[in-house]
Amino acid sequence: MSRVSEEKAATPIDPKMDRAIRFAAYQQLPIWLLTLLMLDFGQMNRACTVAIISQWLLITLITYRRPQNPTRCDLLAVRFGFIPIFVITTFAQHWRTDFAIAHPYANF
Repeated sequence: MSRVSEEKAATPIDPKMDRAIRFAAYQQLPIWLLTLLMLDFGQMNRACTVAIISQWLLITLITYRRPQNPTRCDLLAVRFGFIPIFVITTFAQHWRTDFAIAHPYANF
């Protein structure tokens, strides 16, 4: 066997980062499923979906920049970053909906 074939093609991720990513996924799935059950015409589900996409973009960026040496702040952002992002997107969507109701002819 050649030395090139023995090397892994992808850069391995630190085990701490792997556990944080799994925690984030296990945290997001039940919250997303609960927002599907809300009877609000899908508004919370839409905000949750935007928060999930934003969180995974953040996780991708952090993992791309430091796959082997994540800082403590990186691990906290991966593990618990979904909750503040979800709160911000919920308030932003509520503000946007109130603005659209108050100004029905605004184009956005």
